[in-house]
Amino acid sequence: MSNKSFGLGVERKAKEILKQEGWTPARCRGSFGVFDIIAMHPEKGYRLIQIKSTKQQYYSYSKEIEEIRKLKIPENTKKELWIWLSPNQKRKKRGWQIIEIV
Repeated sequence: MSNKSFGLGVERKAKEILKQEGWTPARCRGSFGVFDIIAMHPEKGYRLIQIKSTKQQYYSYSKEIEEIRKLKIPENTKKELWIWLSPNQKRKKRGWQIIEIV
């Protein structure tokens, strides 16, 4: 499986989680911008989400976080970085790490 295919699968997982929580997610197809998913909710506003995935034990996302932090957004909008942690030799568990960026 290519990295691109794997990444698309991770984005689909994120969309499914958002749907289950009552959000309406939309993937930013073909976009090489900052956010991969925009989610809307009638009472909670908007979420702008960048999706990353890694098999590494540790990877710094400080560059991505700083890029997102600089963006000005409407008040009822959250900026988030979702990281899918795949299992590796040292980390047997997998799952999401979700970082809200203010």
